[in-house]
Amino acid sequence: MPAAVRTSFHLYLAAVVVSVANVVTQVHFHINPALVLLNPVLELAVFLGIGLRMRAGRPWARVGMSSVAALIIVLNLIFIARLTTVFGEYSTLQVVLLLVLAAGKVALLGAATWMMYRPQNQVYFR
Repeated sequence: MPAAVRTSFHLYLAAVVVSVANVVTQVHFHINPALVLLNPVLELAVFLGIGLRMRAGRPWARVGMSSVAALIIVLNLIFIARLTTVFGEYSTLQVVLLLVLAAGKVALLGAATWMMYRPQNQVYFR
C-alpha cells in the first residue's frame, strides 16, 4: 500500500476525532442538542467501512470516500457560514472555537482526498 493512501486513511480518522471535539464543544456550551452526538458515530462507521476497503485498493471505495468527504465538507462550510451569523448570540470564544474545529475538519478531509488522488496512487487503485 502506498504511503499516501495510508496517510489519507489516517487523515480521515483524524477528521472523526475533530468531529468528536466539535460535538463535545457544542454539547458543553449547550449550542446544539445531544442529537449531534450521532454525527461522529456515523462518520466513523462510514470512514472505517469504506476506508478499510480503500486501503485494500478498491477503486469504488476511493470514489465513495471522496463523495462522503465532499458532502461533509459542504455541510461544514454551511455550518461555518451559519456560525458567522451568531457572534452576538454566543460568546466569541465559543464561536471561534467551533469555527476553528469546523475549518480544521474541512482541511483534514480536503487533504485526505487529495492524498488519495495523487498520481503515484493511480496504479494501486486499478
